[in-house]
Amino acid sequence: MNSARVLFYITVATTTTAIYSYEPKIHEQWWQTNCNSKIHLFREWYGSAETKERKLLCDYLKEKQYRSILDAGCSLCTLFFAIKKEQLDIEYDGLDVTQTFVDRAHKFGIRATHASIEHMPFEDSAYDIVYARHVLEHLEYYQHALDEMIRVAKKEVMISFFMHPNNWTPDAININTIDELPVYHNQYNKLKLESWIKDNPKVESVSWRYVGNDYSAHIMLKAN
Repeated sequence: MNSARVLFYITVATTTTAIYSYEPKIHEQWWQTNCNSKIHLFREWYGSAETKERKLLCDYLKEKQYRSILDAGCSLCTLFFAIKKEQLDIEYDGLDVTQTFVDRAHKFGIRATHASIEHMPFEDSAYDIVYARHVLEHLEYYQHALDEMIRVAKKEVMISFFMHPNNWTPDAININTIDELPVYHNQYNKLKLESWIKDNPKVESVSWRYVGNDYSAHIMLKAN
């Protein structure tokens, strides 16, 4: 994928409407370049719809009685298939910066939007919960993404990290070159991250829990 300007699209039912254009950042290009040739790796990383982590997440969504979810950084839309398997009554939308993943979602009849988690073309409080798994570690930094996720969520933002934030080391912004393209693998300071989150006037509380190998932040939002 070149850094040429591309259009964002938001798909609702069978209607597709152009929203605005976006020029992908260089560190966002690795996935588009490799999503076909390395599809076996993506399947390994994301796992199946039947993993313990996704079963527990579906149980949580059911317990909270959420009616809509935005899967920000949806990739193969594995969460959609878990929700379908568990027969949850929840509206699923995906979002991904990689056009090929969005096109793949559409082939399965899944609603998905080609956009950046840092600039999401949705209204405020559009979804009960906004969920991102293994996304923030691959950004230049988390602030824009967090602000957008909190803006778009109505009740909760849930973020799962594979590079677990901790209290004893400072932010580690690690950028590697893979297949001649830069890829971030960041580990964030938990206290600094929590401080940024709690400074947002929409946030009620932040809590953490392990879900399998993932370390997840639950950002609960104030009632509208």
